[in-house]
Amino acid sequence: MIQVLEILEGGFSFQKTIEDVTGCNGTWYWIDVCAPTKEEYDTILGQKFQFHNKAIKSCQMEGQRPQVLFFKDYHFLVFNVINEVNDEAVEVNVFIGKNYLVTVHKHSNEVIDQVWLEVVNGVVEEEEEIGKGPLYLLHYILDQMVGSYFQPIYDIEDTLNEMDDYISVSTTKHSLKELFQIRSKLARLRRSLVPTRDVLYRLIHSRRFERFEKEENDREKHFQDIYEHVEKLVEMLEANRELVADIRDSYVSITSDFANDIMKKLTIISTIFMPLTFIVGVYGMNFKFMPELEWKPSYFIVLVVMANLAWWMYMWFKKKGWFDK
Repeated sequence: MIQVLEILEGGFSFQKTIEDVTGCNGTWYWIDVCAPTKEEYDTILGQKFQFHNKAIKSCQMEGQRPQVLFFKDYHFLVFNVINEVNDEAVEVNVFIGKNYLVTVHKHSNEVIDQVWLEVVNGVVEEEEEIGKGPLYLLHYILDQMVGSYFQPIYDIEDTLNEMDDYISVSTTKHSLKELFQIRSKLARLRRSLVPTRDVLYRLIHSRRFERFEKEENDREKHFQDIYEHVEKLVEMLEANRELVADIRDSYVSITSDFANDIMKKLTIISTIFMPLTFIVGVYGMNFKFMPELEWKPSYFIVLVVMANLAWWMYMWFKKKGWFDK
């Protein structure tokens, strides 16, 4: 699906068709391409805008890391936005030129759809800024994309804090499984956010974007706040990763202590039975000349000796504290 908006100075927008896109002064276009076919890749991106084949192939690939590629008349950027349904990173490709911004994504994107509706309905807070050109709309879209990362990370942090408060042996197996899932999710988020931070740094400091801004230092002023948000998100990620490691170590320590306690008790029981087994073994040798075998009370005497020996050893181990948890 291809949607086209013509945006005038002041932020006024009008829906157009792809055939209406021209290079007229005083106006620029936002072209959103969702789930394009191979023919649309060739006709819209290849023939209409004559984008480089390397950038077009990058759009067609899945799992691209955030990056920026510089070309003569336009620049190509890749960003990831979080899907609110499954917290998976969804790729968004952006071409920015002097009088156009082209967004390409293979699946429906909540952030892009929401910004599109806001621009169409004129409810964007920075409407006058957006009217200045594609760079300012890119800032608004990136701001919403980066904002989509906060809630999943806050949810992870709340889950980890709850797990940290209720660590116990009974919940270890289930909690460790959940903990490894959280660690995997944090790793996926980190793979998106760290490259995004690098792309934003280049976007702020590269002189190649100068021709897209209306006023000097506008770019640094606008994108610095997004860069700081990404820095905060990365710091939160690192803090959560450390918390995951601490909770995992706590669970492993609790499990090890529990296993050691069981082994200690089993060892004590085995130790108590060692002399009893020795006595039973001696009188089970079936030699013909064993005087004790002829005594009538010998059986009861041996039982009493074994019972007292076991009781004495039990009390001695208990006094040493070996049965304490």
